Amino acid sequence: MPWVFKGTPKGYGKGYGKGWGGGGKGGGGKGFRTPQAPAALPDDYVATPGVMYTGTVMAYYKFQGYGFITPDQAGVIPNDKVFVFWKNINSTDRYPALLKDAKVQFTIAEVEKQGIKTVQAESVCEVGGGAITIQDETDAKKVFVGGQ
Repeated sequence: MPWVFKGTPKGYGKGYGKGWGGGGKGGGGKGFRTPQAPAALPDDYVATPGVMYTGTVMAYYKFQGYGFITPDQAGVIPNDKVFVFWKNINSTDRYPALLKDAKVQFTIAEVEKQGIKTVQAESVCEVGGGAITIQDETDAKKVFVGGQ
């Protein structure tokens, strides 16, 4: 006789609080969140693309590939928080990333996200213009089987 599914144990069906849903019958819980829209630029703000800024990495989410930088010059950039995407990091690593509280140098550019004009960091590098190399530092701390 072939195998036939006869249901789940009592209390584990239809997403009523146990299993993947995690939020009971109404959904809720940890499920999907709607992303927050970026803050809009003031109408009178004009980004000068050639100006280099310095700042500190506030947060960087390595597996998502984005983060935020707080500029050292307060009030120069609206909201004092700049979005940075992994493609805009000047790095020699296979997977460009930033470390929290690292000092960086960057330029800014106006971009449109979700129909809203905002600023984004570009040409992100170490202070002084050097490429960011985090991979070598982390690899040096690891022990590789059979050598590196």
